[in-house]
Amino acid sequence: MALVYLALAWLMGIALAERIAWPWPAWLAMALGGTLAALLLRRDRSSRLGGAMLALAGLGALRLSLSPLYPGPLQPYLDGPAVTLTGTVAAAPEVRATRTEIILSVDSVSAAGEAPSEVRDSVLLRLPRESPYRYGDRLRVTGRLRTPPEDGGFSYRAYLARRGIHALADRPAVELVARGRGSLLGAGLVALADRAEAVIGTLWPAPESALMAGILLGRESSLPEPLLAAFDDSGTRHIIAISGFNITLLAGALTAVLVRIVNRRTAAPIVILLLAAYTLLVGADPAVVRAALMGGLTLLALLAGRPGHALTGLGASAMAMTLLSPWQLWEPSFQLSFAATLGLILLLPGIEAWVAAHVPALRIPGWLREAVLVSLAAQIATLPITLGTFGRLSLIAPLANLLILPVQPAVMELGALAALLGLMFRPAGQLLAWLAWPFIAYTIGAVEALGGLPFAAVELGTAGELLPWGLYGLLGAWLYLRDPARRRALWQRLAPELPTKALLTGLAALTCLIWIGGVARGPDSRLHVTFLDVGQGDAILIQTPDGKHLLIDGGPDPTRVLAALGRRLPPWQRSLDLVALTHPDEDHLAGLVEVLRRYRVGIVLDTTLPRNTPSGQAWDDLLHSRITPHASRIVYPVAGTRLDLGYGARLDVLHPPATPIAARSPGNDNGLVLRLSWGKASFLLVGDLSAEGEAYLLRQEDLPLDCTVLKVGHHGAKEGTTLRFLEAVSPQVAVISVGAGNRFGHPAPEVLERLEAIGAQVWRTDRCGDVEIVTDGEQLWVRTGKGYPGCEGR
Repeated sequence: MALVYLALAWLMGIALAERIAWPWPAWLAMALGGTLAALLLRRDRSSRLGGAMLALAGLGALRLSLSPLYPGPLQPYLDGPAVTLTGTVAAAPEVRATRTEIILSVDSVSAAGEAPSEVRDSVLLRLPRESPYRYGDRLRVTGRLRTPPEDGGFSYRAYLARRGIHALADRPAVELVARGRGSLLGAGLVALADRAEAVIGTLWPAPESALMAGILLGRESSLPEPLLAAFDDSGTRHIIAISGFNITLLAGALTAVLVRIVNRRTAAPIVILLLAAYTLLVGADPAVVRAALMGGLTLLALLAGRPGHALTGLGASAMAMTLLSPWQLWEPSFQLSFAATLGLILLLPGIEAWVAAHVPALRIPGWLREAVLVSLAAQIATLPITLGTFGRLSLIAPLANLLILPVQPAVMELGALAALLGLMFRPAGQLLAWLAWPFIAYTIGAVEALGGLPFAAVELGTAGELLPWGLYGLLGAWLYLRDPARRRALWQRLAPELPTKALLTGLAALTCLIWIGGVARGPDSRLHVTFLDVGQGDAILIQTPDGKHLLIDGGPDPTRVLAALGRRLPPWQRSLDLVALTHPDEDHLAGLVEVLRRYRVGIVLDTTLPRNTPSGQAWDDLLHSRITPHASRIVYPVAGTRLDLGYGARLDVLHPPATPIAARSPGNDNGLVLRLSWGKASFLLVGDLSAEGEAYLLRQEDLPLDCTVLKVGHHGAKEGTTLRFLEAVSPQVAVISVGAGNRFGHPAPEVLERLEAIGAQVWRTDRCGDVEIVTDGEQLWVRTGKGYPGCEGR
């Protein structure tokens, strides 16, 4: 245990140096003093250990004092005029909802009129989402560098500085100088992770595919924000991030299986090898390597039956990692990895013994029991850090974890096998993916339901650092004061009602219900038009009476439109009969690019309007790819084009004309205007049409503008939806696709007043979520998202 004490002293020294700004000679003197004391008092074991601990504390403090966070080498260039940087993309670009973030390892910088200077620093570039750069690219970047912000209790500046990044550059000018300048190993790992993520995207629909990418690869960027918020509020975010918690869950699941096939000593190296392979698969990110080292070393000692050595291994790994980068001590991922592993060492044996002594009649499968107990030990150990770091307490977390943790071994193991097989032979991977889908869908459904409860989580504010320890005290007192006889009697009454067969029968029934829910998403001989809640943009999903699926626009955020499609389409459906782009603004086009990558598309209705953006370039590349065509047919429709959708439904193109009209907003006023009709029901979809475009339509003779449902133009901007146009259209229902709290003030009060004046019923996606309108050709029914009080009307 001596190494454990020395490791604690080292870590305490690092923490002390962050609080006390002594010069480095003072810490060196402390280390030398401790060393001298240990030598002089070496005959007494306790004194010798105390001296050594003092020396290690001084060395830890010295290590931190020699590695200041600020300033970085680029400090003189921050918050000033534009500069030109030259460097190499140091990691796989992180593609977020509306942008791509790239870490540029800079080796030269030059201000205007100056010669380049050598420098060694890193900059975070924020570029358009479809930027074509990748790991190892050599770039020349011109733009303004700014200091990362510090917002209240969270310092983004410190967060980036701990990763060696000291500057931000928002949408700079970028020139590709060369490719393939990274290491071969790094390029191979990034390519493997990218390929695995692409395969995952083909095996499951969204958001299931996004969740699996998060669980298996640690890539959370595809998860829609509402779903991430539900994971946070339900206290289940830990199952996504690849940290010590995730590694311990994986290691626990593997161990539970292997110890029943081989002995513990044989299982240890097998689990270690599997963890190493998993680390390589997810790209060997430093946080993952750290978690794998902690979990692997500790697991090796535990499986070998030497828990004391597990503590020693944990201490040694913590010392090694903070020796390389002492500021890791303030990383939540490091703290969670350390605490989760410590929970396995110190808490798990006691929990297992308590369960064995007090729950002898609870006959559930061993793999399930161990998975739940491993997770419980890790959760208890990480709770103080979670609450202290994030300042938020999930009241529903115990119930949420009880409901979803039993299926996580199936999610991770079936999901990992499906991804691995999919990399080699997609049909085999797809078979396992279908087996895993009910468990993934159940996880998402449970998290959304529980995380959406109004009392799911509470903000702790400044109490966040003290409350966890109070909770521990109450829990300990409750356990101590409980009557063991009553507890045993209660369990003896309840435990026989939960045999393995009943559990497996319940799981089978739940799986069938989930699949039935997926089948229920199929056609029902009605027309469904769903205005998807994708934020400040448009995305409209149409299901025809005979089951065809059309998507009009894709919104600004690919994660949200993919998640919406995953909710609305059967889980096995990866095709769309028609995709239409009304005009190439980002709030209509950005989401469609990823849809085109994920779904097989029959017909694409495209526009000839210019699109000089990364998203527009990506759209063109996908449509006109000779290697992998992403659409069977591309049509550039003009007014008068009609598409027969079958079963009596049709889609008419009312605009644009063959010759574009002159307008102040040519992109908006020359976009597609579509009219969907079936029976007596009709839908007019006008894109971002403004008053000039509306006036042009009104001048056309015999143009069928009347409709039952109007998709209000340009998210309710005041420049459109004129009273004259509304009187000609005369809609019963008006739907406004708009983002909550948008900076444009949409929808404009004037537009709402005009809609009220004609007696239209107004539905807004910012208040209602998805707005689904269902018709049998005669009547209309409106269905909206959950949890939006007062969504109807203004």
